[in-house]
Amino acid sequence: MSICIPPEFIDEVEKIVDTSKNSIVRVTKFKELFGDNEFANEINLLYEKKLTTNRQVDVVSEFIDDINGINLQSKEALKKQVSDRLAVREGVIGNEELLSIVKDVTDRKYKIDLTLEDATKVNDVNVKAKKLEEVAMSKDTNGNYIHAENSEIRLNYGRAMSDKKALLDEIINPRDKMNSRDAFKDYAREQGQRFSKEKGVLGNVSEGLLLVADGVTAGTIKSVQASMDISYGLRQGFKVLAQNPKLWAKNMKEAFEPFLKMTSEPKQRAVMREFEARVMSSDYYRRAIDSGLAIGVMEEFFPTAVAQRLPGVGRVFQASNDAFTIFSQGSRLGLFRDMAEQAAKQGHDVTPELLKEFAGLANSITGRGQWSKTGTESAALNRLFYSGRFIKSQVDVFYKPFDPKLSPVAKSVAVKASARSLAMMGSVMYTASLFTDVEFNPLSSKFGKAKVPGSKDTWTDLTGGMGSYITAASRIARQKSKSSTTGKTTKLNSGKFGSRTLFDVALDFSTNKLAPVPSTIVSYLKDRDFSGKKPTVLSSAINLATPISAGNALEIFENEEKSVAFIATVFDMLGAGQTDYTKFKK
Repeated sequence: MSICIPPEFIDEVEKIVDTSKNSIVRVTKFKELFGDNEFANEINLLYEKKLTTNRQVDVVSEFIDDINGINLQSKEALKKQVSDRLAVREGVIGNEELLSIVKDVTDRKYKIDLTLEDATKVNDVNVKAKKLEEVAMSKDTNGNYIHAENSEIRLNYGRAMSDKKALLDEIINPRDKMNSRDAFKDYAREQGQRFSKEKGVLGNVSEGLLLVADGVTAGTIKSVQASMDISYGLRQGFKVLAQNPKLWAKNMKEAFEPFLKMTSEPKQRAVMREFEARVMSSDYYRRAIDSGLAIGVMEEFFPTAVAQRLPGVGRVFQASNDAFTIFSQGSRLGLFRDMAEQAAKQGHDVTPELLKEFAGLANSITGRGQWSKTGTESAALNRLFYSGRFIKSQVDVFYKPFDPKLSPVAKSVAVKASARSLAMMGSVMYTASLFTDVEFNPLSSKFGKAKVPGSKDTWTDLTGGMGSYITAASRIARQKSKSSTTGKTTKLNSGKFGSRTLFDVALDFSTNKLAPVPSTIVSYLKDRDFSGKKPTVLSSAINLATPISAGNALEIFENEEKSVAFIATVFDMLGAGQTDYTKFKK
C-alpha cells in the first residue's frame, strides 16, 4: 500500500515523529494534523513498520561489529547487504528472517554450520543486550551519559555483552571447551577432513606442509610456556609504566584476581566476566572497537585455550591467560582513553581517523604492534616467532616517532611515549648502577642489564626487552661487538677465519625470538640449547612442556645461593628476565 504525504505536511510529520515516542500520542497528533482517523492510523503504522525494520538492522549490524577478525570493509559490506534485504520487505520483519541473516553472516565468516538453535540463542542474547543498552548508554541533551561508568545499570548491560561474547566464543571455538583428549580427537578429525578434500599429490603435499606449519606454531605449547607468571608487568607493561604509573598499578592489581580465585571455576570465570562488563560498558568501548583497539581479542602469547582443559593444572593456565588479558587490554583501553581526552583538552578535533591512530599507538605500547595495515601477516609470523606483534611493538619505540603516515597530533603522542619509555630505561639503569654493576655499552649483549648482587654472574634485564634491539642495531651500525664474557670488543666482517659477521648478529637476534618448536629445532642444529647444554629428546620434551618462569627458576636455584636465587626469580617472574652468563663461559 502506497501512502503519499502532501509536501506541506512533511515538516510537521517529521516533528511529530521526532518528539513523540508513544504510539497513541503520535496517532492523536496525526489526527489533529490531517483530520482523518484512517489516514492517521495508516501513517503511524507505516512509521512503526519502518522503526521495527531499523531496529532489526541495528541488532544485526551490532552483531556484525562484535565479530572479531573481519576487516572493516567486509563489515560494512555485510551491513549493507542486511539493510538491503530487510528494506525490500513491506511488512514487519519476522523473527525467522532475522535468524536466517544471523546464521548467514556467521556461516560466511567462520565457515561453520550454525544450527537454528544456536542462531536463536545469538539473537536472544543480542536483543537482550540491545534493550539494556538503550537505557544504560542513554545520553542527556548535552550529549553526556546519564548513567555513570561502573554503575549497576551500566554493568548489567556490560554483563549481557559479556554473555554474548561467551556464547559466540562457545559456538565458534567449541574445541576450547573440550577436555584435552576430546580436543586432540577433534583436531585429528579436522585434519582428516582437510586431507580428504584434496585431490592429487600436490594438494596433499600442500595440506601436509600446512599441518607441519600448524605443529610448528604449537599454540598449546606457547600457552603453557607463557603461564604461571606475571611477566607482563615488566615486559608488555614496561612502556605502560612509563606512560601512566597509576594505570599500570591499577591493572596489575586487577590482574592478580584470577590467581586468587583459582580454587573455584565459577569464581574464576566471574572475575573475567566483571572485567569484560566494565570494558564493554565503558564510555569509550564502541569508539575503541571502531578504531581498531585490540580488546576482546585473543592475545598471541595465549593463542589457544586447550591447555586450560588439562586436568589438575588447567585453572592455573586459565588464570594466567585471564591475568594477561586483564592487564594488557585494560591498559590498552586506558591509554586510548587518555590520548583521546588529552587531545580534546588541547583543542584538537578528535576525528575517527585520529582515534584510529591512537588505537594503533595504544596497541603498540601494550605489546601488540602491527606490521601492515591489515595485520594479516601476524599468523604467518607466529608460525616462526613467539610473537610477531610483540617484536613490532618493540621496534615501534624507535620507529613510531618518525612514522611519516602519522598525523602531527598522533606523532606528538608517539614522540612523548617513546621518550618516556627510553627515559625510564635510562633512569632505572643509572639508579641500579649505584648499587651494582650495569652494562651501558650497547655493543654487549649485557646492555641494559644489572648484575644480581651476590650472584656468580646472573644479570637482570632493566629495559623491558628493548635492550636486545638496541644491541643488534648498534652492532650492525658500528660493525663491532663486545663479548659478554671476556669484555673484548672485536670488529665484525673482518674477514678473519672464525670471526663473527653481521649475518651472525642478525641470526642470533632472530633465533632468540623463535617460537618454542622452531627454537628446539635450532638447538639441535647448534648442538646446544638455551641453557648451554646438549639437547636430548627427553630434555626437549620437558622444556616444551614447562612454563618458562618455572624453567628459569629451576636453573637459577641450581646455580646460585638460595637467597640470591629467590630475588632473581621474583624479578624474572615479574618480567625482568634473568640471564646466567656462567653458562657461556663453558
